[in-house]
Amino acid sequence: MKDMMKQMMEISKSQPSTQQFADEFWKSVQPILHAQKNFAEINHNTHVELIRIMVDVRYKEIHKQTSGALRNICSNLLALPLHESLRKMMMMMMMMMMMMPKRGKRFYEEVGT
Repeated sequence: MKDMMKQMMEISKSQPSTQQFADEFWKSVQPILHAQKNFAEINHNTHVELIRIMVDVRYKEIHKQTSGALRNICSNLLALPLHESLRKMMMMMMMMMMMMPKRGKRFYEEVGT
């Protein structure tokens, strides 16, 4: 009976403690967590890049549409029999409107990154 108790004591002493087990477990799980973090970061960067591409394409489409419409309005204004100072003022307003999307693009590039 004493021999069995001694054997049980020796076996229990040779087993790792809870803290040792937790440390070993943490060391084995860390590479997995690190790989998951890297994968999530790559996935996020890919999605952000796709969103930027979509926004850029949409911006270019809208800019083409608005520029064409503003050019038509400008050409129609030139054909109207308006006083010269009024025509100049309206043309300047139209030119300012045509430049507005460019300012928006610069703002997007500065803030959006």
